[in-house]
Amino acid sequence: NHKPETLVEFGAILGKLLLFVKGLDMSETFEQQINQKVKPTFKMTRQNLFIDQGILESLVSILEALVPISVDEIEAPKGKKKGKVNEARRGVTRIAKVVSQSIFKLLYHCIEGNSRAQIVVADSMTILLAYVAQEPLAAKSVTEMLSTNLELQETKIGPREISTFVEMLRASKMNAMYLNLLRACCSCMDQGIDGNQ
Repeated sequence: NHKPETLVEFGAILGKLLLFVKGLDMSETFEQQINQKVKPTFKMTRQNLFIDQGILESLVSILEALVPISVDEIEAPKGKKKGKVNEARRGVTRIAKVVSQSIFKLLYHCIEGNSRAQIVVADSMTILLAYVAQEPLAAKSVTEMLSTNLELQETKIGPREISTFVEMLRASKMNAMYLNLLRACCSCMDQGIDGNQ
């Protein structure tokens, strides 16, 4: 059983972490700082703190734990009526979606423009790919990693990942998001990567 205030507290904590990783003042709201310019090196230092403290890996671990819930593979408890099970399942799935969306928002800003953070997250690429169909920020995160990080492309993307993108593309009736993911595997900074093509 969850309490609504617990989810609100969780969101507030992630909101403060988001301000921190973006290089903003944590004592003010994002809206108060929306036009503030942050030095890229300051943001990079904070992103690297997330790596060094294991926060980035913890975020990915939470996402991994939520995959079965997010893809709606929760088994119905024995002895429960169908209506109650579906209602409970929908409630748990909604909570998992709110949590995963919040984590992906933070995760994206942790890896944006930071090749070191991208390599750390790339070790869990299959977890991110599990969310791509339902979570736009998961797709945006994977595209950010693949389109800006040549090392990641050459060391973390192989035939299995390319096959996964192709299968997603086939299953999605040519969703442009999947095509962008596949395109990102074949180029870096809009230059083709011979090994991936």
